[in-house]
Amino acid sequence: MSIGYRESACFPPMRYYTILAVPVLFGLLFSGAVVYRQVSVSGAAQSERVERQHRRGIDLPALRGNIYDRNGLPLAISVPEYDVTAQLGDMRNSTGIEELIELLEPYETVPGRVRSQLSRESDGEVTLARGISLRTKRKLEAMHRSCELRGLHFEQNRRGRYYPIAEAGALITGYINHRGQGQAGLERAFSRQLRPQWGRAEVTRVPDRGKPCHHLQRDIAVRIVEPARDGRTLHSSLDGNLQVQTYRRLVDHVKATAAKRGSVAVLNAETGEVLALANYPSFTPNKVPGADALTPNIALHHVIEPGSTLKPFFLAAGMEFGLLTPEETIDLTRPEIRINGELFRDPRPLGVITRSQALVRSSQVGAVDVFSQLPERKAVDFLRSMGFTHPLELNLGAARGAIAEPSPQLGYGYGMNTNLLQLLRAYAVFVNGGYRVRLMLERTDEPTRRERVLSGEVASALREILYAVVEDPNGTGRRAGVEGYRIGGKTGTAQSYATRYDGSRYNTNFIGFIDSDPALVVGVWLLDVGPERHYASNVAAPLARDVFKSIINTQGLLPQDTLRDSVQLAHHAAGRSR
Repeated sequence: MSIGYRESACFPPMRYYTILAVPVLFGLLFSGAVVYRQVSVSGAAQSERVERQHRRGIDLPALRGNIYDRNGLPLAISVPEYDVTAQLGDMRNSTGIEELIELLEPYETVPGRVRSQLSRESDGEVTLARGISLRTKRKLEAMHRSCELRGLHFEQNRRGRYYPIAEAGALITGYINHRGQGQAGLERAFSRQLRPQWGRAEVTRVPDRGKPCHHLQRDIAVRIVEPARDGRTLHSSLDGNLQVQTYRRLVDHVKATAAKRGSVAVLNAETGEVLALANYPSFTPNKVPGADALTPNIALHHVIEPGSTLKPFFLAAGMEFGLLTPEETIDLTRPEIRINGELFRDPRPLGVITRSQALVRSSQVGAVDVFSQLPERKAVDFLRSMGFTHPLELNLGAARGAIAEPSPQLGYGYGMNTNLLQLLRAYAVFVNGGYRVRLMLERTDEPTRRERVLSGEVASALREILYAVVEDPNGTGRRAGVEGYRIGGKTGTAQSYATRYDGSRYNTNFIGFIDSDPALVVGVWLLDVGPERHYASNVAAPLARDVFKSIINTQGLLPQDTLRDSVQLAHHAAGRSR
């Protein structure tokens, strides 16, 4: 009989262990997941905290819009400029300090400033130079990478601007301050168009591995917060070559006549575009602007009594009102006239002459007589209709001028003041057929805004009289003439006035035009001229002649005879072809 064995109760079956192991394993897995998650989250948070400590916001540079002349020549262009700072604690271990001082010497505003900054005992950060060029920056960066210099940092500034024609255009092109804001001229008038929009980015600063200097770091971009946008380009109405030539002519004549200051302007009579606006004294815009940058733009911000350049407007008013004709005669055998008990004289008898001849010879008595024929209020309103006392609408803060209570002296240009561009705008009415145009500093191919203020017949008649002022042997403007070209205009001389009239200083001017297509109007001022040779016929007219020569040169104008022969040949050829 065999004996069989049964499983003992002390030893549970295998399935019992299996059932028991399942929850234990699940518990271990859950605990591991919790621990893993805690460690992972803690590590990620720690990494994020570390990254935030090395992350910083930086500006993304943008360039200001360039300014060009009407032919595409640059008047103001943006160039990168940088400010350089140094960490003094690191810099003391550098071997290239003497070369650094030599490279930064051209940028010092105070001699020895860089050396004195580097000799400071603190370990803080100091600014060594502002506005260094890209070329200088690259040289310093090379020394930085080779450990000749330590602790340098560069940051692009907002000042980087270069003006190719420098002093010749400084007062019309303008300049910007260290914040990149337009402070004068075109830079200010068109600031919204030219202004760039600097961007913003977040970067992380990390060690620059593999470099011999372990302290060097570099930035890795993390996120662009705001993209940078360059300013928009401005195509101005100015002619850069003409601007430079007129400035040089002006400087020569100011020095030759011992005038204290002067201005020249050239205007397109049809469109109102300003082609040149030169002033002296000027300043150097390519240096950091100092006190000399406060030099006023004389043509805009200064007003004078125009003297005899106002006379044509009263003859034009009399003709427009139907009260006078240029052919009427006036007896100047006795060269004096009494108005309201006040006596007015000419230097010499002129005989019996026409009103137009009296204007050609710039008779004071003739001018007072013309003014006496006009209703005073209508005469003043006529001046205002021609643009006197009206704003220029150039966004340059120009002085507007004023007209005092009407008096006989107003007939020859005393008792009101005006800026140079107002005078040019008014003379353009005689040249363009009777329209007051809106002045422009931006090149345009669109028809300009204009308003008729004088009949075409009167404008044409005055234009011919003003040609005679230059062409007549007795005309006061004959020294403004250029052989072979038809030029008209009027001279004006007035005593300088501050708190009272100064008989030792005179303001002289000539406003004229050249027969060309397009018709151009020229205005010249020479101010505070001494008494020795103060008449505009001797001072302002010769400067105007040189400006007309510059116009002929830069605009390629042909002499009248050559032009007439060319037209005749063209007509002859056209006739033969038919």
